[in-house]
Amino acid sequence: MGNKTENITFLFGAGNSIKAGMPKTSDITNALLQKDLRLGTDGIYSLTFPPLNQRSIEKAKIVIDFMRILKEKIDCYYDREFGQEKFRANYEDIYYIANQIQEHLCGFPGNPLVDVFLRQIESEIVSMLQGGQILDLLNLTSEVMRCIKYIVCELLQKQPSDVEYLDFIKSAILKYSEDNIEIFTLNHDLVLETYFQKKDIQFVIYRFGEENNHAKRWDTFPMDLSGKVRFYKLHGSIDWKNLYLLNEWKQDNVLIPKSGFYDTSENVYADNNPPLILVGTTNKIIDYHRSVFVSLHNQFYQSLSNTDRLIVSGYCFRDRVINIRIINWIFELPQHKMIVIDPSAEGLLRNASVDLGLIENNPMKVAKISKEIEKCTWADIEEKL
Repeated sequence: MGNKTENITFLFGAGNSIKAGMPKTSDITNALLQKDLRLGTDGIYSLTFPPLNQRSIEKAKIVIDFMRILKEKIDCYYDREFGQEKFRANYEDIYYIANQIQEHLCGFPGNPLVDVFLRQIESEIVSMLQGGQILDLLNLTSEVMRCIKYIVCELLQKQPSDVEYLDFIKSAILKYSEDNIEIFTLNHDLVLETYFQKKDIQFVIYRFGEENNHAKRWDTFPMDLSGKVRFYKLHGSIDWKNLYLLNEWKQDNVLIPKSGFYDTSENVYADNNPPLILVGTTNKIIDYHRSVFVSLHNQFYQSLSNTDRLIVSGYCFRDRVINIRIINWIFELPQHKMIVIDPSAEGLLRNASVDLGLIENNPMKVAKISKEIEKCTWADIEEKL
């Protein structure tokens, strides 16, 4: 990379993919709670696959009912603490609560309030589980988390309807060159990959090498990165699969297979789990220290230290670890500055956290562009750099 003043780092959140036709968080949450959620072959949850048998239908119904109970309780809490319908629980909240219950049932000391919460919903759980004939509570929490990941990935698999609005990225590349551009995303979808391919932009996904035997492998990152945009998916991706070699049982055996293809010549088979993505809220603090995500987030920290400008779009600043990284970087040196692109940029940082609120109105540290990303041009961004 070049001098710090020449390096540009982007950080994109879910809002950056809405214009491309990706579902909103609320859309995914609503889909999860529908009656047509199905459990198909190999334990895969889907909105389209036919159910395996009557038992799988009953199992899926219990999963839906439990997610509805969790959402209702979280919504009641939000209403009580923040006012009627100011916040609504989403699938990330539901995943987090299911994760907390699972850890509590496994005997991990963590959140002592989980026991109180379980007592409050005990009668509803007992009625729903019917004596554990199909699922007990521990297995139910696992099924809820698996279900959420499967449905998230299914809904994000749609082909992007429009990527032209991302042309500010190409303008940045023309100005600063591929070597000086790094892009971090919290999204699981393939919108940016689609954009790069359509615009013939050379890019490399961090730690994945060139395609070999119909797949790109983790930890085969090419040494020569010249002329390529470096691209990092901090929360994983819908096309990342955690595979096992029969003679090499490693969690970090991660591949990006060619669409629908798995190479059997190497005795490789897929574990029966959803794609490798991170879901939830506070549980991500721990998840960032697992598997491939350790390296990804170390790289985010290192990359920030090599740039003076961070351009943020589509991110609501609800990830505590990402926020801490940003805050530490902003105060590290006087010249560090963040550009926030959001139609509700005013008040966004203040509403997200106390620490971010302290810098919101400091023009030396934060510049705001109050526009939807599809209406934002590189000229708008460059004016704030």
